[in-house]
Amino acid sequence: MMRLTRQLRLIAAVALCVLPGAWVLQQAYAAPTAQVGILWEVSSAGKPTSYLMGTVHSDDPRVLDLPGTVRDAFAGADSFTAEIDMTPQAMVTISGAMFFQDQTELSKVIGKDLYAKCTRLLAEYGLPEPVVRKIKPWAVVVTLSTPKSTSGLFLDQVLYTQFVAGGKPVYGLETVEEQVNYFDGLPMRHQVSMLRETVRHHKDYSHLTEQMINAWLDRDLSALERLNDD
Repeated sequence: MMRLTRQLRLIAAVALCVLPGAWVLQQAYAAPTAQVGILWEVSSAGKPTSYLMGTVHSDDPRVLDLPGTVRDAFAGADSFTAEIDMTPQAMVTISGAMFFQDQTELSKVIGKDLYAKCTRLLAEYGLPEPVVRKIKPWAVVVTLSTPKSTSGLFLDQVLYTQFVAGGKPVYGLETVEEQVNYFDGLPMRHQVSMLRETVRHHKDYSHLTEQMINAWLDRDLSALERLNDD
């Protein structure tokens, strides 16, 4: 069950998330220091060079302060491809999909005791009880697995905005519909089990996030892999 919960958080990285994602930069360039750990060259004879960047989804100032060679690669890229479509309409769609649209209420699905715990924890994320009442179990898992935002300017959002402002094309590897269909396709009993586990281990997530950010800053992919497998 721990592995299934991690997979859910990984797939949700752009929606709210906490784990590494990836971006493709077309016709950029890579400096030697940037290729170690977070930026890889993808090339083939006679075809434009692309670059794949591994990221951690965070608004931590240390994460947002990209090395100069990486910033130069983004500046020279002709287009930007994120894990998911990040247009305003797409974000509205996935936000709305996090809530029950019928008469279903979270407390009736997960029970009063677990609901009370979720309400207390989600209040720390600025979600009042009337909002919590209609949120889906998988959406609670995603939210509680996410470090609390200080600025709201996650790295992927910053870069997306830069490319849009520069008039460059932006793409998504997946659509929000594909991600929502995955979440909603999880049997409700699995969603509830993951939620129970997430609440039980919530106090550990801030430490895990700090470890993950430090490993990313060190370009230590082995450490990132170990953190994902633990």
